[in-house]
Amino acid sequence: TNPSGGTTNLGQKTYQGYPMFFPYPTSMVGVHQVTTRNITRNQTPPNITFNVVPAITYYTPGQYNLSIPAGRTVEITLIGGGAGGGGSIHNYSSSNYWVSNLGADGKDSKIAINANQNLSTTALVAGGGKGGIGANWGNGSSYSNGSAGEAGVVSGSNTAFTIISSVNGIKPPIESRWTRQVGGTTVAPEVEATNNGAGGAGAWGVGDEQWSYGGGGGSGAKLIARFTNNQPTNVELTLTVGDFGAGWKKTAVTNGNNGDDGVPGYGIVEYV
Repeated sequence: TNPSGGTTNLGQKTYQGYPMFFPYPTSMVGVHQVTTRNITRNQTPPNITFNVVPAITYYTPGQYNLSIPAGRTVEITLIGGGAGGGGSIHNYSSSNYWVSNLGADGKDSKIAINANQNLSTTALVAGGGKGGIGANWGNGSSYSNGSAGEAGVVSGSNTAFTIISSVNGIKPPIESRWTRQVGGTTVAPEVEATNNGAGGAGAWGVGDEQWSYGGGGGSGAKLIARFTNNQPTNVELTLTVGDFGAGWKKTAVTNGNNGDDGVPGYGIVEYV
């Protein structure tokens, strides 16, 4: 069965002189296993069974079930979601001075073995970054400045997995108020910018001389782990890919400058 729907005949192949048709485009062919039997020229061709498993698959935010065949090894890359930048609120009255100015946290990315499979279910986690802290401007003698969100952190321990690489995210610096406060830099620069878990920039300061700036959001952590299925049957894993944290956004009662959204996380599963 073609996973993309239907079947596509991409050309005739042969097996010991017998014609075969392989219904997958080249881009979908991963690792395949072939069941064969010895036959002679005068016998009816046997059924040839293909168990096609994509060699590498990419996952955007969401939750997915992975079924790992017996004896197979997968390498799983997790990138946590980047956090949103803090806002800069221009307060017109003391009644809303302490309205939240925070960017939202990025969501965690994680991998776990499903229950009832005689294996530990403890998840490995590439944590999302933490939201940037914003600021409030009342006047030149009543204001605050923001600060950076914390980095995402790798956590969890499970002996069924072998850790290949573990990198925490980055807490961004606080720089001059005359430049916008950046979000945490990605720790996965090899991944395209739309899903690398970078943090969102903080808001420009809404106050005089750009005081009351918002802090940038922290970037998500990155974890690479391998899992080998030593069980006699398939083992089911649950992969969760974390989404971005939103930057603070102004409302009718909390006018000011917005923080930027963080960047979503990512998941990569490769058969090795």
